[in-house]
Amino acid sequence: MLDARVIAGLPRVLRLQIGEYDLCAATGIQPGADGAETAWARSWVVFAGSEPPVAPVSTVGRDEAAFAASTRRAACQGLLGRACIHPAQLPAVHAVFTPSAEAVARATALLTAYDAAIAVGAGAYIDDNGRMVDEALALARG
Repeated sequence: MLDARVIAGLPRVLRLQIGEYDLCAATGIQPGADGAETAWARSWVVFAGSEPPVAPVSTVGRDEAAFAASTRRAACQGLLGRACIHPAQLPAVHAVFTPSAEAVARATALLTAYDAAIAVGAGAYIDDNGRMVDEALALARG
């Protein structure tokens, strides 16, 4: 973990992924149901500098709601995609990481409006909801 930045910077490394259960076994961390104990490790690889990392496998087998919730949490933490250990996990992963047509339309409108603001020399604009949209929010696709 401490060398994640170095590893991410190697020429043939595209993205990182953590073996969270391996990490727990090596360190004595006791993994909990919500993954809070290893959230720091996920953040560590997000900030390591490579492409967004892939969320780790989950041993949740039959609790589809719990698996979907942990997948949404991983997406909010900056991970992109998820390793699966069973085909039954794929629908939740696809649902979380595949943007809806509505989400694509919102992001497209936000970026179009931001580009228009930049074109007239403004560094930001106020959207229809009264939010200030600047470069950071535009890159996060608001």
